[in-house]
Amino acid sequence: MQLKDGDRILFNGDSLTDAGRDRGDFHSLSGYNKIIADALAAFCPEKKIEAFNRGVGADKVRHLLARIGQEVEELRPTAVSLLIGINDVWQTADGRDPITAEEFERQYRAVLDECKKTADRIVIIEPFTIQPFAIGTRMRPQLAAVNTVIRKLAAEYKTEFIPADGIFAELSVKNGGALYSREDGVHLTAAGNAALAREWLKRVF
Repeated sequence: MQLKDGDRILFNGDSLTDAGRDRGDFHSLSGYNKIIADALAAFCPEKKIEAFNRGVGADKVRHLLARIGQEVEELRPTAVSLLIGINDVWQTADGRDPITAEEFERQYRAVLDECKKTADRIVIIEPFTIQPFAIGTRMRPQLAAVNTVIRKLAAEYKTEFIPADGIFAELSVKNGGALYSREDGVHLTAAGNAALAREWLKRVF
């Protein structure tokens, strides 16, 4: 993804993007998106890039779809980075609120269409689970189905794509999953956020 002068980057998704952001801060960066924004400010300050975090913990794709239009209208992002879907996976795996692959695709596609109203570049980060945590292991079949849809849409919409599930699998083999996630294999430690930010930035620089 090529950055442009004056770019406005919207990071959106669930708790992985939310990461305890300060709702009183308009830019409200936290977790991996704060690392990315700090790096952009350090390495290309002349571009005057603005970054915004509108992630909401526990959101599924349908929740993001319900609010993304208003956020796009308000912020007018030129680029959008999405990390959404793990709650759809989680609640399908445990039977609380299952979603079919077809409905997931419909909702995710509608999110992308909303983003494209102002953004000419989109980054899709696929959801992931980090091994060997029990919760993450139990969700693997549902995660595979969701990521098949996401990869299809990334190709169709010609977005930037970050294969986070594979990236964290490789890192976990090398260093152990506990370095990158807390107790559930989904939420990230400081090292996990840094690893995800590094992969995002590799596709910008």
